[in-house]
Amino acid sequence: MQPTPNVSPYRPLAIAGGIAAVLVVLFTFEDYGVTWDEFYHIANGKHVLAYYATLFADRTVLAYHNLYLYGGVFDGMAALASQFLPFGDYQTSNLLNALVGLLGIWGCGKLAGEIAGRRAGLFAAVFLILNPSWYGHMFNNPKDIPFAAAMAWALYFMARTVKEFPAVPLRTVVGLGATLGLTVGMRVGGVIAFFYLGVATAAYLAIQWRNTRSLRTAWIEGRSIALRCMLPVTLIAYAVMLLSWPWAQQSPILNPLRALRLFSHISWDLNVLFDGRLVNSLRLPADYLFVYFAVKLPEPILVLLALAVVLAALAIRRNRAFSNAKTLPGYALLTTAIVFPFAYFVLARPVTYDGIRHFLFVLPPISAAAGITADRLFTLATRRGPALHAALAAAFTIWVGWQTSLMIRLHPHQYVYYNSLVGGVNGAQARFELDYWGNSYHEAVDLLNEYL
Repeated sequence: MQPTPNVSPYRPLAIAGGIAAVLVVLFTFEDYGVTWDEFYHIANGKHVLAYYATLFADRTVLAYHNLYLYGGVFDGMAALASQFLPFGDYQTSNLLNALVGLLGIWGCGKLAGEIAGRRAGLFAAVFLILNPSWYGHMFNNPKDIPFAAAMAWALYFMARTVKEFPAVPLRTVVGLGATLGLTVGMRVGGVIAFFYLGVATAAYLAIQWRNTRSLRTAWIEGRSIALRCMLPVTLIAYAVMLLSWPWAQQSPILNPLRALRLFSHISWDLNVLFDGRLVNSLRLPADYLFVYFAVKLPEPILVLLALAVVLAALAIRRNRAFSNAKTLPGYALLTTAIVFPFAYFVLARPVTYDGIRHFLFVLPPISAAAGITADRLFTLATRRGPALHAALAAAFTIWVGWQTSLMIRLHPHQYVYYNSLVGGVNGAQARFELDYWGNSYHEAVDLLNEYL
């Protein structure tokens, strides 16, 4: 897949869409309820703020609930913002959460744009913002959305880095280090991003070896990349992680390792609804995550992901995938970011519940892959003639309108969305989790108030 030219209309469209999204957030963020974890995160944010404001004398944050195992960037920002904004703690947290979710959408668009051009980036952003699982969580999920947004930006800087190999500019090194540090500082499981980066780097070096037929040349270039890029990136990421994570500061080496071990062996014993039956969170079937994503993703994204596999297979068959050191590493990065979490789930079977909530960070790379595939389809349609291109554009526009109307009808409970494979939300009742996050209590209390 070759990147499309940076045609001028796409940037203004993206800016206009971003402004519209911010306005929608400002007018609707108070419609969303208080989710189960928000109480703890708001309290944690105040402890984070006190920790830094007292120059580390107030150490409550170091033992509060289990949130000391997470970084405090978002919670601290929400606590700080609540001192200046004319809203309550929960409304302020919801507003900031939504704005961070929009930043994640921007990062997703930048990721796809870096790999395949601005049109692909615009498609990717549209697919993510019209994904109800992302949009619904965007307002009141302080645990997963900030982490997923940080991961989206880390992936963007990774794609930019491997594209600029071997001489990566300082600004890219700093950007990658900072986003990786924030990602790991929010949730230690973000270390998987380093694995993604390693795969993309290995793909780049493999192409260089193939093109030059010299192992020595590839080795020298790899050593240069390691010393001039990877080492400073790791040091910056480590510093940012420590700055954003109070508990890690107490033992900079051991505490992150302890957190990683604790998260790897967490035991949360409860029954969850899966395809019409209750299954225990400690003994989930291997297809749990696959099935949930299959019924939660909008249908066009599923189709585009299938087409992406077909296009990739054709490129490999025609030997077009292993020659361009500027494009293949980006696709290797994106593929790894999508495939690895599913492979990890099947092999390690970590405790998972609330549908796909713990794996929301996979939605930006999935949306980026869908956006890149859509961009490729439009390119192919253009070559076939204006009629096919117009038909494809009309189909996309109709879907955007339909999906927007569906999300308006679900408002403010977009995250309970299910696609037509299970008959929508009505078909999912008694088969899959719906309002596991407690968002509907806000609306129920308002209705009760009106009744009384």
